[in-house]
Amino acid sequence: MSLSPQMRVLVATGVVALLLTAFGVARHWLPYDGIVVTFENRSTTPIASITVDYGSADRQGEHLLLRLDAGERRRLALNHPPAAGFNVVVRFADGETIEFCANRGVEARYQQVPITR
Repeated sequence: MSLSPQMRVLVATGVVALLLTAFGVARHWLPYDGIVVTFENRSTTPIASITVDYGSADRQGEHLLLRLDAGERRRLALNHPPAAGFNVVVRFADGETIEFCANRGVEARYQQVPITR
Protein backbone atom coordinates (compact mmCIF):
# COMPACT_ATOMS: atom_id res chain seq x y z
CA MET A 1 0.00 0.00 0.00
CA SER A 2 1.54 3.30 -1.08
CA LEU A 3 0.67 6.78 0.09
CA SER A 4 -0.77 9.38 -2.20
CA PRO A 5 1.33 12.50 -2.87
CA GLN A 6 -0.98 14.60 -0.66
CA MET A 7 -0.65 12.11 2.20
CA ARG A 8 3.16 12.12 1.86
CA VAL A 9 3.19 15.92 2.15
CA LEU A 10 0.92 15.74 5.19
CA VAL A 11 3.12 13.12 6.90
CA ALA A 12 6.32 15.05 6.08
CA THR A 13 4.79 18.26 7.45
CA GLY A 14 3.77 16.46 10.63
CA VAL A 15 7.26 15.03 11.13
CA VAL A 16 8.88 18.44 10.62
CA ALA A 17 6.41 20.07 13.04
CA LEU A 18 7.12 17.38 15.63
CA LEU A 19 10.90 17.81 15.31
CA LEU A 20 10.67 21.60 15.58
CA THR A 21 8.48 21.32 18.66
CA ALA A 22 10.86 18.83 20.30
CA PHE A 23 13.84 21.09 19.55
CA GLY A 24 12.03 24.11 21.01
CA VAL A 25 11.06 22.25 24.18
CA ALA A 26 14.53 20.76 24.64
CA ARG A 27 16.19 24.12 24.05
CA HIS A 28 13.96 25.74 26.65
CA TRP A 29 14.21 23.05 29.32
CA LEU A 30 17.73 21.65 29.04
CA PRO A 31 20.08 23.14 31.62
CA TYR A 32 22.63 25.61 30.30
CA ASP A 33 24.24 28.17 32.52
CA GLY A 34 26.22 30.02 29.89
CA ILE A 35 25.51 33.47 28.47
CA VAL A 36 25.71 35.11 25.07
CA VAL A 37 27.11 38.63 25.13
CA THR A 38 26.86 41.16 22.29
CA PHE A 39 29.60 43.79 22.29
CA GLU A 40 28.80 46.97 20.33
CA ASN A 41 31.31 49.66 19.45
CA ARG A 42 29.30 52.85 19.93
CA SER A 43 32.36 55.08 19.55
CA THR A 44 33.65 56.63 16.35
CA THR A 45 37.06 54.98 16.81
CA PRO A 46 37.71 51.38 15.74
CA ILE A 47 38.52 48.93 18.51
CA ALA A 48 41.75 46.97 18.05
CA SER A 49 40.85 44.29 20.61
CA ILE A 50 38.51 43.32 23.41
CA THR A 51 39.72 40.90 26.08
CA VAL A 52 37.04 39.19 28.16
CA ASP A 53 38.14 37.40 31.33
CA TYR A 54 35.86 35.49 33.70
CA GLY A 55 36.08 32.90 36.41
CA SER A 56 34.31 31.20 39.29
CA ALA A 57 35.00 28.36 41.70
CA ASP A 58 34.83 25.67 39.00
CA ARG A 59 35.58 27.35 35.67
CA GLN A 60 37.69 30.07 34.13
CA GLY A 61 38.01 31.52 30.66
CA GLU A 62 39.52 34.26 28.55
CA HIS A 63 38.48 35.36 25.07
CA LEU A 64 39.98 37.81 22.63
CA LEU A 65 37.92 39.68 20.03
CA LEU A 66 39.85 41.54 17.32
CA ARG A 67 38.99 44.56 15.16
CA LEU A 68 35.55 45.97 15.87
CA ASP A 69 34.82 48.92 13.59
CA ALA A 70 32.75 51.90 14.74
CA GLY A 71 29.12 50.81 14.96
CA GLU A 72 29.95 47.11 14.60
CA ARG A 73 28.54 44.40 16.89
CA ARG A 74 30.04 41.04 17.79
CA ARG A 75 28.51 38.13 19.74
CA LEU A 76 30.44 35.93 22.13
CA ALA A 77 29.24 32.84 24.04
CA LEU A 78 30.70 32.48 27.53
CA ASN A 79 30.59 29.35 29.69
CA HIS A 80 29.77 31.57 32.66
CA PRO A 81 26.60 31.91 34.75
CA PRO A 82 24.40 34.99 34.42
CA ALA A 83 24.76 37.74 37.05
CA ALA A 84 28.38 36.80 37.86
CA GLY A 85 29.90 39.60 35.77
CA PHE A 86 33.10 39.49 33.74
CA ASN A 87 36.15 41.68 33.20
CA VAL A 88 36.57 43.57 29.94
CA VAL A 89 39.65 45.33 28.56
CA VAL A 90 39.04 47.43 25.44
CA ARG A 91 41.99 48.65 23.35
CA PHE A 92 41.07 51.27 20.79
CA ALA A 93 43.01 51.66 17.55
CA ASP A 94 44.39 55.02 18.72
CA GLY A 95 46.02 53.39 21.79
CA GLU A 96 43.47 54.32 24.48
CA THR A 97 42.54 51.48 26.84
CA ILE A 98 39.52 51.15 29.12
CA GLU A 99 38.90 48.40 31.68
CA PHE A 100 35.69 47.56 33.54
CA CYS A 101 33.63 44.80 35.13
CA ALA A 102 30.55 44.24 32.99
CA ASN A 103 27.07 42.98 33.76
CA ARG A 104 27.44 41.93 37.40
CA GLY A 105 23.89 41.31 38.59
CA VAL A 106 22.41 40.98 35.08
CA GLU A 107 20.33 37.77 35.10
CA ALA A 108 19.62 37.59 31.35
CA ARG A 109 21.09 34.80 29.20
CA TYR A 110 21.49 37.23 26.29
CA GLN A 111 23.36 40.35 27.35
CA GLN A 112 24.55 43.59 25.79
CA VAL A 113 27.78 45.51 26.39
CA PRO A 114 27.76 48.88 24.61
CA ILE A 115 31.27 50.35 24.41
CA THR A 116 31.65 54.12 24.44
CA ARG A 117 34.48 56.47 25.25
